Amino acid sequence: MSLWISVLNKVEVQLGGSNTVEVNVKIDVNDVIAADDHLMRNLPALRRRVQLSRFIIPFPFAMFGIVMSTTKELYLEGCFLTGFAVILLFFAPDLMKWGRQRQIRSMFRSGSNRGVFGEQKIVINKTEIARYNQYGHSAYYWPAAERIEVGGKHVFIFVSAVQAIVVPKRDFSSEHEFDLFVENARMYHREAG
Repeated sequence: MSLWISVLNKVEVQLGGSNTVEVNVKIDVNDVIAADDHLMRNLPALRRRVQLSRFIIPFPFAMFGIVMSTTKELYLEGCFLTGFAVILLFFAPDLMKWGRQRQIRSMFRSGSNRGVFGEQKIVINKTEIARYNQYGHSAYYWPAAERIEVGGKHVFIFVSAVQAIVVPKRDFSSEHEFDLFVENARMYHREAG
């Protein structure tokens, strides 16, 4: 265990010279949520779904409320439902985001997830990107990487349309170090074609 911790405390981020870039990160559920939020904002199919839900969810409430408000006995209830539909129109995306975050937290609470969370070392070089922790490792050759995106406080190296290696910005000692990591990742990705 102490050998692993000493390996994790070594940080190298440099451009040129050595062709390997290493960074030690600590991943938690908030990083997974950040990746989900990034996907929902940037993947066209998911973004359309959120935009469509914004109108589909309130529509039945509005229609039912309008019908109810045409009768004397149910006028107030109809107005309430119509008002509720208008509120949903504006807050449906936030409610959906809150629901997704709640689901993600709940799913990860059901296990220890040692292979996903905790201290990890991300290593990139000319041929691959690898992720190591004390329970194992995974590696992908650069041609398997679909895209590299920076969003908020993370860089996401997507190895499929919806799966990414998440690297939090907070684990770099400076903005410059983070920028060098991203620059190296993009250069290796470009060179791999």
